[in-house]
Amino acid sequence: MDGKAGCGAALSWLDPTAFEKRLHEEIDNLPQPALAMSADDRAAKLLQLEAELLAREREEEALIELAEEQGAAIARRLDADPRAVLGIAIARAKKAKTERVRAA
Repeated sequence: MDGKAGCGAALSWLDPTAFEKRLHEEIDNLPQPALAMSADDRAAKLLQLEAELLAREREEEALIELAEEQGAAIARRLDADPRAVLGIAIARAKKAKTERVRAA
């Protein structure tokens, strides 16, 4: 075990709160990647990509059905989205506005 690891182990034993604080400071001081996305941007991008993927899978299903009409049998992928294969569109329920109760 080198000196730094032994020192860190001792500090974590003697003062775990200070050690954790120092560890978090070290992590925060690490350089950020140039292409880093915020959590909100990442979530929005994932939703966009999922919607695009579903659209492509719906197109794929339409082509498979067209081929079947013309007599060619094409096996569907095992991981095909059931919404695309079955032609299902899920309607999102709108949140009901809560009415304010006025004090009498």
